[in-house]
Amino acid sequence: MTGVAGDYAATIALAEHALVGDVLPVTAVAAHYALGWAQFVLGRVDLARYEFATVEELMSGIAIDVPGLFVSVAVTAPCWAALIAHVSGDDSGADARIALGAARATHSDLGHLHVALLRSWLAAMRRDVMDARSSGAVCARLSERLGYPLFPLHARIIGGWADTLAGDVAGAERADTAYGEYHAAGVRLFLPFYLLLRAEAHAETGDPATAARLVVESRAVSASLGDVCLSPRLNAFADTLVPPAS
Repeated sequence: MTGVAGDYAATIALAEHALVGDVLPVTAVAAHYALGWAQFVLGRVDLARYEFATVEELMSGIAIDVPGLFVSVAVTAPCWAALIAHVSGDDSGADARIALGAARATHSDLGHLHVALLRSWLAAMRRDVMDARSSGAVCARLSERLGYPLFPLHARIIGGWADTLAGDVAGAERADTAYGEYHAAGVRLFLPFYLLLRAEAHAETGDPATAARLVVESRAVSASLGDVCLSPRLNAFADTLVPPAS
């Protein structure tokens, strides 16, 4: 929850504290997972890769029927590793890791929900509009049925961006509205990423001024929270609108 609220340093500190002394294997899995997640959000790709590899190694010695572990960690750890692979230039590796997460979620709606969200992020990073729309729709449908109120906001931001790039210019406004609700809920995860998606959507509608403003806001949020957008193509797009200061 410290990470969801944008305090990634606290997330890391709590996880490292949990690893002090002799800890249960399931505790170590949870702590290394939190470390991998926080390091990725902060842009420390190599550290995140190491932590998620450690999670996989630790899970190999734990029964998969530990309550809550299989869905919350075993399904999503390879999906986070997929994002790491993509930003590192290994898209075939990204596809393989998403497939692994999906395979582990076979009998769990909650697992499918997590995979759909992370897959929508990967698709948006790639500018794969059709996959982003389909995975976002799955995310919205499952989250509403399962009662997870924040997941539909993720899906609506992604969906509005994807709809805009597919030719529905009103999608940019829907993404803006969903972002406002997301921010008002106190969630800070991936704000710079979502701001750049909104910038791209507004640029697509022929509104470069709004797009440039959102790029500047994304960079300001990154400077404040430490959360960075790691998508190579979105960063390249942002640099064409607002060249970074030398």
